[in-house]
Amino acid sequence: MPLSRKEKIIYTIIGLIILFFLVYPFEPTERARRYYKQGKYEKAIEEYKKVLEKNPESHTTYYDIGVCYRELGQYDKAMEYFEKSISIKPTAEAYNEIGGIYDVKDNLNKAEMYYRKAIELEHKCPHPFYNLGLIYRDQHDYDNAISYFEKALKIDPEFSLSYYGLGLVYEDKGDYKEAIQFYEKAINYESEFAEAYFRKGCIYLKEKKYKKAVDIIKEAIKINPKIEHQFILAFLYNELNKPEKEISVYKDILKSDPNNEDAMNHLAYTYLEQNTNLNEAFQLAQKAYNLEPNNHNIIDTLAFAYYRKGQYDKAILLYKKALDIDDTIAEIHLHLALAYLKNNQLDKAKQQVKEAIQIDKETTLDMINNEKLYKDIRKNPAFEDLL
Repeated sequence: MPLSRKEKIIYTIIGLIILFFLVYPFEPTERARRYYKQGKYEKAIEEYKKVLEKNPESHTTYYDIGVCYRELGQYDKAMEYFEKSISIKPTAEAYNEIGGIYDVKDNLNKAEMYYRKAIELEHKCPHPFYNLGLIYRDQHDYDNAISYFEKALKIDPEFSLSYYGLGLVYEDKGDYKEAIQFYEKAINYESEFAEAYFRKGCIYLKEKKYKKAVDIIKEAIKINPKIEHQFILAFLYNELNKPEKEISVYKDILKSDPNNEDAMNHLAYTYLEQNTNLNEAFQLAQKAYNLEPNNHNIIDTLAFAYYRKGQYDKAILLYKKALDIDDTIAEIHLHLALAYLKNNQLDKAKQQVKEAIQIDKETTLDMINNEKLYKDIRKNPAFEDLL
């Protein structure tokens, strides 16, 4: 049966009401919270400020705006709003946040003062205890650090951050078994605790258990793909001699950060080591050099690109420029030695090998004797007296 005109009007009104509440949540506070959860902090601030227009004495709204500014890295603005929140109604959370800002600014005395104010106001808030523990850990006062992490756990036995803090302390102390147990407890109470996964992976890296480290750090990246974590993963693939996977990681970094000169440089160098994709390697190295022309590692890579292209004079000039910036890197001296050797300048090549041996004899001889790149030095009788 077709709908009557009245029924059509009613259903249209209902539809519009539903659409209104889908597009415009009930109030600015709700919209602000949604924007915050989406990481749209500027929009969240706009909505919270609408709340203040109607209720200028809302200490929680000032606090929420402060948190948004803190997420944006605008610490002075964040401080302004946290202080306004406290002026209306002091809370442990706001004092703790101000302490955190002073912590970021390396003003540890003021940070500690505000953390202690938070504790004085509210004994049942674990966060300031945890933050004090971090301060003591940074000062290598591990007994006090452990004490404050444990105080936080007495308030909340499932407080994952304190287990993580204890893991950091025991990792610093070299007790890796104990550290891993605490990182696992942190993960048990917060399944997506990326930093706990990452630190656990770093312990396996330190123990040279590279395959285990890869698995754990991949879990951290899956939760939160931090670029610094991806670089560690690439390093692990390098140690495991898996260049294809190492290359894949650098490409992932460049997808999210196309102008990351370190990723360009590492990707270019990996290609050059493999003696593959030389045109792409040269373009990457050149772009990285244009972005950071005084970085000796990037200059070294661009020189390597010219070396692979057989342009030894250009390679030599760039290697010398890299050594003008830092002449304490044995590997760059060896690279220059290779370029001199290819350029039929044997005496200069020998001098660079001598320089490398003087800087780091063990590493230099290991590279020459074991790495494919240095076979021309290894097999040349002229270098026998040095090796």
